[in-house]
Amino acid sequence: MDKVRESYLDLSTILIHRVKTNLTADEVCLLQFAPIKLILNATRTQLNTDVENVTTKLSELKQKGSTEALSSDQRLFWLKKNYDAILYSVNKQISAHLLRAEERQLNIVREQFLGRKFEFMPEALFNSLLFTSKLSALPILFNEFSMWSWNGENSGFVNLNFKLEKLLNKTIDELQVVALRDSGEAASTTEIHDDLGGLFKTQDFMGPAADSKTRLEEGLCWFEIPENVDTLFNINKNRSMLAGNRKELGFKLWWQRRGELDRLEKTLNRFVKLVKKDKLLPQLLATHYMRRSLNPLILETVDLKLVCQFLCGQTDIEKIQASISSESKLSAEQVKSLESLRVQIKEQISKSDNIDALKLILDISQYRKQLKFYLLAHHAFNRLSLRTDEDELKLSQSACTLCSLPTQGEIEEEEEKICHHAIMKADVRGSTTVTDELQNKGLNPASYFSMRFFNPINKILETYGANKVFIEGDAIILSFLEYENSPQQWFSVARSCGYARDMLKIVGSNNRYSTQMGLPLLKLGVGICYSSEAPAYLYDEDKPIMISGAIGLADRMSSCSWNLREKL
Repeated sequence: MDKVRESYLDLSTILIHRVKTNLTADEVCLLQFAPIKLILNATRTQLNTDVENVTTKLSELKQKGSTEALSSDQRLFWLKKNYDAILYSVNKQISAHLLRAEERQLNIVREQFLGRKFEFMPEALFNSLLFTSKLSALPILFNEFSMWSWNGENSGFVNLNFKLEKLLNKTIDELQVVALRDSGEAASTTEIHDDLGGLFKTQDFMGPAADSKTRLEEGLCWFEIPENVDTLFNINKNRSMLAGNRKELGFKLWWQRRGELDRLEKTLNRFVKLVKKDKLLPQLLATHYMRRSLNPLILETVDLKLVCQFLCGQTDIEKIQASISSESKLSAEQVKSLESLRVQIKEQISKSDNIDALKLILDISQYRKQLKFYLLAHHAFNRLSLRTDEDELKLSQSACTLCSLPTQGEIEEEEEKICHHAIMKADVRGSTTVTDELQNKGLNPASYFSMRFFNPINKILETYGANKVFIEGDAIILSFLEYENSPQQWFSVARSCGYARDMLKIVGSNNRYSTQMGLPLLKLGVGICYSSEAPAYLYDEDKPIMISGAIGLADRMSSCSWNLREKL
């Protein structure tokens, strides 16, 4: 993991520094989602591969009637049952190492080169909702929020959030909470491409995702910033501060502030009554006590949902023991610790106060915020296509659509980008007649063309910086390229004209010799065409094939009407 962290730090530092050269701050931030997409893809692919391997092995063992089939079947059951727990654990561990690099080094670099406008990036990149396959997976609710659902259903949060929105907008009408899901008309254009399926998963919470064609952005209302919620609803802290500032405020303002605190406290009390009425308070509060006090060894053998139900008084210890294999039964000490924790939670629920209510509201606030970041991340993922295949890399690079994110050790002298080019087509006229004459004299046409045409002109290719595009019998197509970072060498038309002039001299000189020897003469048609754009390339195995409209135009200019040819 040290190597992973160092590579991430190196890659990200180089990427952020590119804001000084060829990238904007927005482009840098978009590209920072690429390593995260790579990691999420890698962990999901590896886990799916493990599941497929065990499934294949189980099928083979069953066909053979092997006794090992039982252990493979148990392994497969465990993998599927703990699928999201494994994903969450692995992704969380990786992100913890990368976050260390963010906090210790990258935050300084990011602020220096990108400004404070982008200080939200670490939270968007390492959003815990990205770590599992479902947004309401129990491992993430247990470890990060409150368990508003025991079955991984989104409706638990959706219903609770809707009731809280309604309550806050009624009791604190001067601070309206923007609805997480817009109840108005759906977006006129919705995003169709959903590379990792994230946009589909947010539909229950936020409705169809609008198509972000030119901008990637998400807005946060005041309630989606947990610091705001804590500032507003931390009644005990606010009362203490109010008491200390009574003299400075004066009696009238102090009395007004006191009334505001009473109103906020009543809002918290109403929220507690609301979740009690829906019988949600035990399971919501149990999450916090389980995180703090539950023996982690118990969770290795017992289903998380069953443990929570037991601690909330909705099932008994016998049902938990019945769900575990005989060799993994809970010990007497573990059972005792569960029962003790159950009593503590029951007592706390009976005397739940503003502090407990604030914890739950903060969980909802944080979940809403991370949903917004989750949607932003998936919009970014959909606009980043990861390339690993060599042929795809070549094609993307030649089309100038490849953006490499190297570490320091991977930086090579980059090939300069082509910005303009010229094409020259040289066509031997009447080549069929020349070939027939040579054969009638018992001579080899291939040797004649090589000695009189191709070999001499090949020798001057390097002098003029010409590149062979295509050779076909009696014709040759050459390209003369202009590169982005070398404007002092943008003379592709002059170089192609110089090459054509030398080529005509060579052919003329050889023709004088052919006249003396009684051999047919070579006549050339030359066409030169300039394009102010870079050519495109296809690849035939490892051979690049240039695609350019200038080739066709140069071909037309190199030819001549048969009627005109006779007269000229």
